Amino acid sequence: RTIANDAFEGCSGLQTLYIDCDIRHKELFRDANLNNVTIGSSVKHIATGTFEWSSGKVVLNSDHADASWFENMSIEQFVIAGGVTNIKEGVLSGIQGQLYIDCNNTRASWFNDISFDEIVISSNVTQVAERLFAGYSQKLIIESNCFDKSWVDYGDISEIVLGNSVTSIKPDTFSEYNGVLTLDCREIKSRFLDESNITQINIGSGVQHIANNAFILCDNLQSFKGKYTSNDGRYIVVDRELICYAPAAPQECVVYDDIETIGEGAFSGLNIRSVTLSDSVKSIGPSAFSDCVNLQQINLGHGLETINEK
Repeated sequence: RTIANDAFEGCSGLQTLYIDCDIRHKELFRDANLNNVTIGSSVKHIATGTFEWSSGKVVLNSDHADASWFENMSIEQFVIAGGVTNIKEGVLSGIQGQLYIDCNNTRASWFNDISFDEIVISSNVTQVAERLFAGYSQKLIIESNCFDKSWVDYGDISEIVLGNSVTSIKPDTFSEYNGVLTLDCREIKSRFLDESNITQINIGSGVQHIANNAFILCDNLQSFKGKYTSNDGRYIVVDRELICYAPAAPQECVVYDDIETIGEGAFSGLNIRSVTLSDSVKSIGPSAFSDCVNLQQINLGHGLETINEK
């Protein structure tokens, strides 16, 4: 099979390319403005510099990729497709942007000396090699419910994001993690996180529901940031209801104006000593302060109307 050198001459509007054959001439797509290149599983050779005038997204389906294929290409997203079983060591070195992993056959050697800005593990991934990203120190985005702490070296990673596809995580997943954790999953369920060393949690814009006792086991959690968080970062507020208080936040809690309801179990089991409710608080939910064994003082505001029981 042969493609003439000038087959795509003057095709400046060509932006998307799917190839499933070898490319022998590096200037074949010189006039194109490629920003989306998919390399099929049959490809074994691409001339060095073929994509040096290209930028954007690359989807790799071939087991024969070589670093020379992507020489001088400005890559924004590199996708390792589900069928890939082998990548030569060094192919991914020097590529920046985002790495999107959609396969289960990964090996640690693929990722030696990588410098991606962020790595995404897709919802299709169920297993990877242990400590797959040892030495990687940027952002890791998890979309898989099968994520396990054995996959990574927590000592290096600066931020972990649990993405929109995540509905549950394994117990003890973050017991050794000290970095930034961002939750961007739709629903944060009851006891979503167990014991960990995390001191701050970022709530992403994708979160739609947070259970009252989602963080009750996070003994070191001092503050929240992002969606639904109070100005001082100590508690979560949804529709003027205080949902939960950070377990390691100051023991003297002040609930500010604009809060109308203290939610069910909002402070349950926490090591707080005093609580002051603003006049805006109208009701206190069931078990709001249950098992607060060190609670010595509570100041109820003038606006309080109801203290609910189960």
